[in-house]
Amino acid sequence: LNIPWASLIEAPENELNEAQLRNHLPPLDMPLRLVFVDGFYRADLSRTRGLTPRAHVGSIANALDRETGATLQQLLDETPAPRHVFSALNSAFLQDGPFIHIPDNCIVDTSIHIVYVSGVRPPRTAAHWRTIIALGNSAQAQVVQHHIALSGDAAYFNNHVEEIRVSPNAVSYTHLRAHE
Repeated sequence: LNIPWASLIEAPENELNEAQLRNHLPPLDMPLRLVFVDGFYRADLSRTRGLTPRAHVGSIANALDRETGATLQQLLDETPAPRHVFSALNSAFLQDGPFIHIPDNCIVDTSIHIVYVSGVRPPRTAAHWRTIIALGNSAQAQVVQHHIALSGDAAYFNNHVEEIRVSPNAVSYTHLRAHE
């Protein structure tokens, strides 16, 4: 059996550090930053201090182990069965991804910067990450997604699924996306 792509089960070791990451980021210094490298959360490159304690900004894997796990599990349970082959593939091989939950009557007044770095892993591997964002009634947030490819000529496959749920009574939700 010849399988052209392998899915990563655990985070590969890599040498990506803060200085290297900064070379690929815009000159904005956003205090809230989540960094995912080849589908896995990197706490050492992320910054989540200063966030209101009512909101959750972190990774799916970490949220399942904490008190926010019940909220995340409810969101996952409400997700309809995948109707697209790549959504089903993502569900089967999900590694990690950002989980942002802004509950009712909560305002996050600084941008949340999500950085997805690809291509640090071995060639011909696939990353399956999911982004889950949920805003409640009278909630407000701005999310900036930044996709960075460091692979040069190496082949890699990203299967990224997003679930964004904004209450019809949310105050404001802004979503910006940049690819490099």
